[in-house]
Amino acid sequence: MPNDGIFERLRRSVQARDAHATRAALRELHNSLASVTDIHEAAVLLAELGLHEPAYELNRCLVNGHATAENFPSALVNLGNAELALGRFEAALATFARARELTPGQRTPTAANIAFNAAVACAELNRIAEARASYEEALAIWDEIGGTDADRGHAVRGLAACLARTGRSDEALTLFAEALRLFEAAAEPNQVDLTHVGIMQARQRRGDRFNEAMLSELLATAQRLAPVHRASLLHNVGNIQLNQGDPDTAVATYDDLLRWADEIGDETTAAKATASLAVAERIRGHLDAAIRLNREAFDRYTKLGSTSGAAHAEHNYALLLDELADRPDQPSEVLRQEAADHAIAALTGLDRYRHSLPSATDRYRLFLDVYGPTIPATLRICMNSGRQADVAAVVERARIQPVLRRAGGGFLEPSPVAACRGPAPIGGSGKPVVLGELAESLLGKDAMWLGWWTGEHRLVRAWSTATAADADQGPLNLEALARYSAALPIVDQPDLEAASGDPRLAARIATWRAASGPMLADPGTAARAAGAIGEQARAAVLADDGVREAFEWSAEQVLWPLSEMLLSPEVRGRVLAAHAARRRIGVVVAPIPAFGRIPWAALPLTDPQTSAPLLLAEAADIAVGLPVSLAGRFGGGVIGEADGTIVIADPLGDLESARGLASPGAQVLGVTSLDPATRHHLRQSLARRPRLLAVAGHVRPGTAIDPASAAILLDGEGGKADPVTAAELADLAIPPWCLVLGCDGSGGTVGGEWTGVLTGLAWAGAHEIATSTVPVIDDAVTAELDRELLRYVETDGPLRGLLAWQRALAARGTTPPYRWATYIATRSVASE
Repeated sequence: MPNDGIFERLRRSVQARDAHATRAALRELHNSLASVTDIHEAAVLLAELGLHEPAYELNRCLVNGHATAENFPSALVNLGNAELALGRFEAALATFARARELTPGQRTPTAANIAFNAAVACAELNRIAEARASYEEALAIWDEIGGTDADRGHAVRGLAACLARTGRSDEALTLFAEALRLFEAAAEPNQVDLTHVGIMQARQRRGDRFNEAMLSELLATAQRLAPVHRASLLHNVGNIQLNQGDPDTAVATYDDLLRWADEIGDETTAAKATASLAVAERIRGHLDAAIRLNREAFDRYTKLGSTSGAAHAEHNYALLLDELADRPDQPSEVLRQEAADHAIAALTGLDRYRHSLPSATDRYRLFLDVYGPTIPATLRICMNSGRQADVAAVVERARIQPVLRRAGGGFLEPSPVAACRGPAPIGGSGKPVVLGELAESLLGKDAMWLGWWTGEHRLVRAWSTATAADADQGPLNLEALARYSAALPIVDQPDLEAASGDPRLAARIATWRAASGPMLADPGTAARAAGAIGEQARAAVLADDGVREAFEWSAEQVLWPLSEMLLSPEVRGRVLAAHAARRRIGVVVAPIPAFGRIPWAALPLTDPQTSAPLLLAEAADIAVGLPVSLAGRFGGGVIGEADGTIVIADPLGDLESARGLASPGAQVLGVTSLDPATRHHLRQSLARRPRLLAVAGHVRPGTAIDPASAAILLDGEGGKADPVTAAELADLAIPPWCLVLGCDGSGGTVGGEWTGVLTGLAWAGAHEIATSTVPVIDDAVTAELDRELLRYVETDGPLRGLLAWQRALAARGTTPPYRWATYIATRSVASE
């Protein structure tokens, strides 16, 4: 061991903050090191004192030639720990990877420590999914080899912190409680205190309130903690005070924290305290002080290389400028333009951070927790500044989706977005996507791209052409949406209540309700469904105001309020003007989840109470726009090389209307054909390079936090369904044309995270896709319409075929809108 006297002098000099004495003691210590053991023990002692740079140098010396083969992995772990302490997280992760290579498959304390410390590095780099996996690996090793309660407590607490950082507060609190139990059992009071810090942060994120006694206890805990943990706790106490309506006390807390952080040279804490002071001063109305502090915080975050910190500072600065612009003595127009610039820069930074996360769960939680206040504020600021084109771009930016990285896993950062030619594109990397130009590439000259954003019962509507863009806002018509939903065969709460919770009966009630309503208007289906329901259940459903009103109206009357809400007067005017000039205009709708089932083709362009309505399908060509991050990146093969049709018809044997789906020369996979619709037969059929894949069966929608679980359900072993997921579809040789008659999980709803089979097919290389967006009513009418649609699609492709089919049915005037308007189609720009 190094000379005890030297080390004691070193300890005293650090405690006294005597830099001169510390340097002298370090020189003595270095001169006294005579062996590898001395170097190793000195490095450990230096780390304990917080002298991480000298500890790093000694550990690097060991790794670069002085360590023995036996202690080399431990030397790497210590070096990585020093790099962690110095904030060199990428280097630390690389060091831990080297250590892992030397301990492959080992279940030892060293292997557990490597996994744990790698998790810490990943968490600091915001690679939360990897951090969770490494914490779980460390915990599994400790469980297997009998690690101490303290060892397991560290891993469990790390897992909890990862969950808390992505907004999963309830799950995090459960794990924090387990970590607390482990540290108490291990008699580790310092770790108990640290765990209470994590609990406090998770509770704060969840929105819990803290009384004065709780805050006093937290402040007492802070005094017992090491500096870095004390800083985190004090900062969160200030946040609690601010969020609970006490900005004056919060300012005092942040001021004390900032002074202390500057004294000890903790730049990260100083940046956080400065940024929080700026927010508190804005809330107190001290805008000049808030602006000065905000710029100081931005500079600190930039020097630290913190993308998310700088982005949050930019967003808060935009809020300050926008508020300052309301003062009569200020140059309002200049300030509003600056506010818009900074709000967009903040959104770009947060987007970059979001798309650096490999886990869909983490991206989605971040989208909810961070984007919740950021996007509406950015839209409001851009509206205030008169930058309607930027509003349109931000609306689409809110729909941005992750793009699968083919090599190495993970996701690509999406391309920058502009609404039309002229304005600077927003965010992303690579070649910019111009919404108006993308619309023209999909549907021809003068085509429009329509987008929406909703929040707090407010609707922002945006439209773009290649040369212009505009946006407005108004109320979200929830009554119109409820009335339309009541006319669909979607099981809703009134159906479940009328069925006493029986899902099968609720489905029959929903079918009866839709068949009796204006969208489907099928007396035969309604009568058959009514026979299995009973008068009491029907009366209970009709007691719902939305259902009763929908039954009293025509389809056009149900849809006109939706058209008024979704299509601005200018958009309707452009379509009507083109129709009057005998031109069909292109309309690309970019639906958010709330509008996933809208029957776009049947939306009236004029009030049905004043004249015979002209429907959108009669005047315009309509396509659904996938999020632009996907639109420019899918489509692979050449259509001319493919030929023939594969039809998957009723793969599970429970859809009678699907069994007759076929066309001359098509290969059919299903219960009525020689080849069942199994994964094996699908692969064989796709190997023949058909031009069209048509699926009439069930699909399973993905979820916002697990988008790749969207699937086509095929025939499996033992009569069980075999889901072929979107992720698997991306690896198959998908034909350039696809038609999916598989209800609402097919992909009508896009935005946030992609959730449909449609997107899986797009990833897999499909050039054009048509799909249904609502459940199928299984009867002879459905079967005949499906066969007719297939003929159109085989001739003209999914997009043009669907448009021609919809126009034909709209012209007949005898087929209810539900039968033909609840379908969408899209194509890649490469398919032209």
